[in-house]
Amino acid sequence: MPKTKTLLFSDSLNFEKADAIRKYFKDKRKIYYSEIDLNSHLNNCSYIKLLVDLKDKKFYEKYKISRINVSYKKELNEGDKVDIYCSNLNPNYIEIKKGDEVCFTAEVTYISK
Repeated sequence: MPKTKTLLFSDSLNFEKADAIRKYFKDKRKIYYSEIDLNSHLNNCSYIKLLVDLKDKKFYEKYKISRINVSYKKELNEGDKVDIYCSNLNPNYIEIKKGDEVCFTAEVTYISK
């Protein structure tokens, strides 16, 4: 079993329009006041927490995050409701949407502990 589990995509990949990538719904989440920064936007650390929470304790007992590649597309605010999607080709590629608008994409690389 390889130590690194990832499939790299180019930075110019458009998750929304890439026909070859089928995505599936993973989670729905509301943005809370405690996650907001001084500019009234979702704090960068809170984006990462959203990604971390997609896996459970059992997964993190075997793997740890070695890299996160993020792309901030549109800010999120208190009270926003977001949908979180993963790619079927690479479940470590994540998209966060508010309605039809992509707000954030990320790719997480895990390695064995």
